[in-house]
Parts: sequence; C-alpha cells; structure tokens
Amino acid sequence: MIEVRNVIKKYNENLANECVAVNGVTININDGEIVAIMGKSGCGKSTLLHLIAGIDFPTDGEIIIDGEIISSMQDKQLSRYRRKKVGIVLQDFCLIEELTVLDNVLVPLNFTRLSRNEKRDLATKLIFQVDMEKNLNKHVSQLSGGEKQRVAIARALVSDASIILADEPTGSLDKDNSVKIMDMLLRINKNYGKTVVIITHDSDIAAYCDRTITLCDGQVVV
Repeated sequence: MIEVRNVIKKYNENLANECVAVNGVTININDGEIVAIMGKSGCGKSTLLHLIAGIDFPTDGEIIIDGEIISSMQDKQLSRYRRKKVGIVLQDFCLIEELTVLDNVLVPLNFTRLSRNEKRDLATKLIFQVDMEKNLNKHVSQLSGGEKQRVAIARALVSDASIILADEPTGSLDKDNSVKIMDMLLRINKNYGKTVVIITHDSDIAAYCDRTITLCDGQVVV
C-alpha cells in the first residue's frame, strides 16, 4: 500500500520566492489499484509522484510504502527501494537514443547479480510483452513516439517493481498511440497485479483508472 500522510513539499523554504508545491496531502493507494492523479499544470501532481518515487523528499509529513517510511530512509535504503519497488515511465521516455531497444531495457539490470544470459532473457521477455520484439535490435532513435513509450514501459517492468509510476505517459502521443499505451498499462495492472499511478491532465486517460485523485494548488480536491 502507498500511504501519503499530511505531506507538505516546499521549495526555496523561508526565502522570498518560497513555493508550496504540495500542501498537506493525505491519500492511500491500495495494492493492485490503477489510480489517476489529475490536475492542471502546476498543481503539484508531478511533485507528488517524485515524492512517492523517492526522487524528492517531503518538507513535512510521511510517505509509507508497504509499511516502510521511505521519507526517512537513508541513501542506501532509498536506492534499494527505487531499484526494487518502483518503475518510472516519463512523458519524454528518457531512453538512450544511440542504444538498441534491448540495451535500453537491460540498463536497470546492470545493478543486479544476474548472469549476462539471465539479464538478456529477462529483458527479451519484457520486450515481447510490450509487443516490441520486431524492434529488439533497432536503435531507439529509429522508433516512433509510441514505440519509445513501449520500450520505456518494458524498462520500468524489468526489475519486477510492484509499483509503476507514470508521469503523463501519453502526453506526447497521438490519440491512437495513447489508447495503445493505456491498454498496455491496464493489462500490466490486471494481469500482473502491479499498482499503477498515472499523472495526467486528461480526463479521457483518467477514465481508464479505478479512481481519480484530483489536485488543485497542491491540495486534494474533495
């Protein structure tokens, strides 16, 4: 379970340009749910995602994942949490353009003790699951936006993370590709029991999810 308890995130704290990005947010997301976090640009939704991912730290409050308070973890514990429990899918894909599809999906496995063959077999399996097997050895620079997002999803899944955090995963895609990506995330959620949290400003995307949490000015809209 993801528990966010009265979390506040301030930037430039105690300075003239102080900004409160998240302001007293309390939410629970159950294991196996697919949840949309919606709101206009600047409402704090991406900041909240980064806090859940352990990329950023709250100014106040607690973030608890499966009973562990990640907001008070030391660097080593936090690295292990990010490596084992969280897969992140971003709007701009964040792939290495000059590498092949296979090599991009292999990147997170560089930090594991698996053998070379085990890593390759696992990455290849995930590439098949996102229907990109025909592009296995193609360079990412040769792919379309929808294809790149499929590779990004495979990379997020390869470490067997239980939580998939997707920040505007369809934001740079056309409608057809957006539908394909959402169908894929739904399949991952239903077939593999992954908890999926999707940041979006699009109500059509949110409609795919079990429920929607709406933010405005850093607070949950009731």
